[in-house]
Amino acid sequence: VFQRIGARPDEAHARLRTGEQLLRKGHRTAAGRYLADALSFFHTVGATAHAREAEALLTSTRRLH
Repeated sequence: VFQRIGARPDEAHARLRTGEQLLRKGHRTAAGRYLADALSFFHTVGATAHAREAEALLTSTRRLH
């Protein structure tokens, strides 16, 4: 929904939280996709706190492989 209406910050936050939930459920590949998309946006706008969180979660997806 956020993507369709062009609410990029909300979309990125939703992707971050979805990635986090997927990671907790063991869906590492799907989580990685959501987190990478969120991270890309956060870097673009300089949202460093959110970017660090996304990076840490993304690193977790790779460690668990």
